[in-house]
Amino acid sequence: MQVVRSTDWYFCIKNQELIYFDGNVVVLQTRLARCLEALIMNAGETISYDELLLKVWKTEHRDSSTISSVIAELRKLINCRKQGPTYIKTVPKKGYCFVGQAEIIELSPQEIISLKNSHKHNVPDVNTPDKASSITDRVTKDIVSESPTSIGRQAGDNLQTDSFRSSARKKWWWAATLLVILTAVLLSIYFAIQTKQSESTPEAFYDGLHIYTYEPGLELEFDVSLSNEWMVYTHQLSLAEPKTIILKNLVSNKSYKLNTAPGISTYSASFSPDSSKLVYIKSTEEECQVRTIEINTSGFINHTDKYISSCGLSRIWTTTAFSADGKTIFFSRSHSLADPLKIIKLNLETGFERQISSPASSGRGDYSFSLSPDGEKLAVVRNHLWQSTNIMVLDLQSEEISHVQSLPYLILGVGWKNENTLLYVDFEKRLVAYNLSENKEAKPISDRRSLNYPVVRNSRIYASRGDILDSTVWRFTISEDPAIKPVSFIDTPYKDQAPVASDNGVYFVSNRTGQNQIWLQGESGLTQISNFVESALLENILLATKHNSIFGLSNHRLFKFNIDDKDMTYLSGDNHNIKNVTLSSDENFLLYALEKDELWSIYRYDIVSEVHEFLFRGFSVRSVDNQLYFTKLRETGLWKYDLETNTEELVSNLEGIRALQDWHVSQDLLVFLGDRSIHLYSFRNEREIWKIDLKNRSKNLSCSESANICYFEVLSSGNTEIIELRKIEEL
Repeated sequence: MQVVRSTDWYFCIKNQELIYFDGNVVVLQTRLARCLEALIMNAGETISYDELLLKVWKTEHRDSSTISSVIAELRKLINCRKQGPTYIKTVPKKGYCFVGQAEIIELSPQEIISLKNSHKHNVPDVNTPDKASSITDRVTKDIVSESPTSIGRQAGDNLQTDSFRSSARKKWWWAATLLVILTAVLLSIYFAIQTKQSESTPEAFYDGLHIYTYEPGLELEFDVSLSNEWMVYTHQLSLAEPKTIILKNLVSNKSYKLNTAPGISTYSASFSPDSSKLVYIKSTEEECQVRTIEINTSGFINHTDKYISSCGLSRIWTTTAFSADGKTIFFSRSHSLADPLKIIKLNLETGFERQISSPASSGRGDYSFSLSPDGEKLAVVRNHLWQSTNIMVLDLQSEEISHVQSLPYLILGVGWKNENTLLYVDFEKRLVAYNLSENKEAKPISDRRSLNYPVVRNSRIYASRGDILDSTVWRFTISEDPAIKPVSFIDTPYKDQAPVASDNGVYFVSNRTGQNQIWLQGESGLTQISNFVESALLENILLATKHNSIFGLSNHRLFKFNIDDKDMTYLSGDNHNIKNVTLSSDENFLLYALEKDELWSIYRYDIVSEVHEFLFRGFSVRSVDNQLYFTKLRETGLWKYDLETNTEELVSNLEGIRALQDWHVSQDLLVFLGDRSIHLYSFRNEREIWKIDLKNRSKNLSCSESANICYFEVLSSGNTEIIELRKIEEL
């Protein structure tokens, strides 16, 4: 059997075993074993990222960061006994090279077993017959050699040394007492330091990781069995493809795919407490179903697939959960986009179900939740007005729900680290641990990891890592020519979003420095405009050349950024819920929509006098030649408002114009973004001139009157994987 021998370890290629010289054995995950084998077999040569991707994952649909994480794990395993040598060398912008000393030898299975048992030969074993008899013989000889005469002589000598021994015992007693006191003092100092550190710093960071999934595309919401033996997750090749459930045995590393008909999506699967059954969502164009299916060591038991209930509107994502006794399931139901999701409790034995949560009438509702470790509470993620999140805790016995945390951004899920601590991911995609009794946040990891869907099982933290959405900037010309087509304008590996058309070029938001910053793509090239210390959640931006400033929304608050002095100031309170901000035609005012008591109203902010003023009820507004056009949240049509007479007029009742956020009026033309489409509508002819279908959703439409060009942001699928976060000492 082929074995690689280095200065620190043996690597058994066939068994994927790393055997250290002390006999300890680590069984490598397949991806680690493949990567190490590839490097060793090409020792001294640089292997590119693409070559490693093909050798490890048999695919090219991964980025270099995935390889980097595998290399990092390998380095810990093959070089953790001392500081050197460096076995794997990084070749910048090319790949990796194995540079350590190693040779391939042939060993029999018996010889490999002896390597694993090598540490036993260095440990004395008093239970072996030879060693036991030798010890017995030695003791017997000592006793026999003590004759009566020698014993009497020893007794006399003992009388002479009693006083010496007594004095020695006293000295030893005092020395031992002083040693105990000194030890107690040192221990008290040590524990005081540890207590102070624990009060001022978070617990040990979960900075290590282990990767579980390798499919190209998106690994989305998932669950892990209580035994940590099984994982089930949603896989989607791209946002335009159906979702599929994959079941994976974490012991054997075997995966099983739930087979469905074309066009059907399955997702949001959760384990029963005994890991014998799954509850999941099945969605078609017509309906959304809640179903259960049993599993065993061979995967899904297809004939047990069973319809349980309806979850209402199709293709609205929600989570599922079993109760602690496995007799009840929880899911969310919605009958329309205007109907917020409510949590339903269904008894599997009786079939009785009822609604146990009542969210506000505006927003997506209660779309995500997880069961506490004691099975007595649900942590609930409640979408508030489609743009912010409230975290709630629902007591399953009393069915009382209490507010925990308000976040000015959306999160996908919440988990329980323990019965008193919640886990969720903030807008920077960093993991947050929220202590319920102390109302305090802590960061269990030291850096940004782009995480989602935290799940905890037996104190082990799992999460989905990566960007679910990618974004690029596109543009098209405003023209009545139906052959007009949008084209890509800024398409990079970074998230480029929120474009703003200007005479100088296009301002946009990008994370290309690791944090969201404002950039300008002009004739002279690419220029970074802002230099924020902390990454801001910039929703959209506006250029006011008259004030040499950029305005916009950050965390649903109005802000002003001075281009000259790089100073950013907020123009509204942190308790304001603002949306759809735009500039007036004369650039003297900011126009925006503000929600209060579930009602949306149009306000304006005087940039000079810094005064906010209520105008009228509406959802989004645009200023055209100092005339105001606006839309309403729950009514179809485009309206015009006269500030002098305080009256409104219906301009068009086109069916697609309802709760519009991204639109532009140019003379008698209306350009707007629909669901995966762009539309051009003529007021003069009262008809749609053309419609362009897009593969993906889009937002943040911005048009330039002078150039007659519109820019918008296109969302597409990113790339994710499911990982386990581990403390460094656990690796």
